[in-house]
Amino acid sequence: LDLAWIQIHRGLSALALPYLEKLTTDVTTSRDAWSLRGHCHVKLGQREKAIDSYKQALALPNWTSSDKNTLKDLEAGEDCSVIASNLILLKIHPDDIREIYGAHFSDIEIKKAIRFFLKMCIQLDQEDMVTTRNLGIIQYLLNEYVEAERYLKLWVDKNGDDAEILTHLALIQQKHHKDEDAAIELYSRAIAADDTFKLALVNCASLLQQQNQFHEARPLLERALSLTDDPTHQAILLDTFANNIAAIEEDFEKEALLHREAFSLEPKNYMFAGNYIV
Repeated sequence: LDLAWIQIHRGLSALALPYLEKLTTDVTTSRDAWSLRGHCHVKLGQREKAIDSYKQALALPNWTSSDKNTLKDLEAGEDCSVIASNLILLKIHPDDIREIYGAHFSDIEIKKAIRFFLKMCIQLDQEDMVTTRNLGIIQYLLNEYVEAERYLKLWVDKNGDDAEILTHLALIQQKHHKDEDAAIELYSRAIAADDTFKLALVNCASLLQQQNQFHEARPLLERALSLTDDPTHQAILLDTFANNIAAIEEDFEKEALLHREAFSLEPKNYMFAGNYIV
């Protein structure tokens, strides 16, 4: 649904329609899918098909007043272009995407589909920085590091330092270029841009400790530990902090407690299990 929304928003309704037709065939009980298909038909000037789609949406429990009013306008003979201009497309919640797509496509297929549509969007407007950012991130998630780096660097050049984007660029330095020093530099820029971005704090500290710079890593770990409202990356944070405690204070009892806590958060992670046992 999110992909179809992007296409329709970019004026590519004809390309979105086949996917919506398949989706409403596979998942007949999705009001969101039927409503978006109806909107797609409206954008294409297909009045009767739009009417049929909105009727399907209204037959489902979570129909909206927008569905009802749009159907009323269609049946009254209102011009499709006027109806389309008055409609507000609501972005579908990610949970709905997972619920609908999950049974049909693997995660990697969904990511590849998103990449395909974003590349189509960027061809229409190469100055669209929202699409540039999202394309860089999705290509990173697909391990397409060269292309991801190009788009992410372009975004930073146009918009300035951003913690999330700089962290992705740092990860590319680690995974693709194998350049720890360059990664540390990018993580440091990310932290300077936003010192609450936990992944940058933890990853930078971890790399510093790999270079035996435990004292330099300590303030980063303490800052990450202070972010009590953010539960993400907590296991790796505790595991890294345990190593820091052992190296600086040589408090091996506290180290063991921290490793155990990390292991309890992610018991299937063999690294945490190994560190706790050791």
